[in-house]
Amino acid sequence: MTLRSLTMIALLAAPAVAAADTQRWTGDGFVVTATTAEQPVAGAPIGVRLELTPSGGYKVNEEYPIAVEIVAPADVAAAKTKLGKADATVRHERAAFQLTLTPRTTGAKVVALKLRFALCTDATCEPRKHAVDLKLDVK
Repeated sequence: MTLRSLTMIALLAAPAVAAADTQRWTGDGFVVTATTAEQPVAGAPIGVRLELTPSGGYKVNEEYPIAVEIVAPADVAAAKTKLGKADATVRHERAAFQLTLTPRTTGAKVVALKLRFALCTDATCEPRKHAVDLKLDVK
């Protein structure tokens, strides 16, 4: 066998790695994104990176008690259903949470994420609430 045919066999035998899935929601002065690194599989925990990025001259208020509440269907377990500032990385330019969800069954799932945060400009600071629906296609 040639080196080329051995390389082709190795590539064909390698397991496929699912691409990351990113969902995005836009609000007044901010964008929320949720990124999963792999395809959700029933019975296996999956990590979700939830990010809040301000726009239009706003900054994340680093002192505000930022929080996320996770409301999952009965067949999806959340490692924590309430995450607070201690669970987040908060900077003026971005705030991020790492969620861990474990779907128990296959199929389409919707996990409600309720965010509480504050955005500021040089002149004002505004507490905000924003809810998004994270959609998972569980295999």
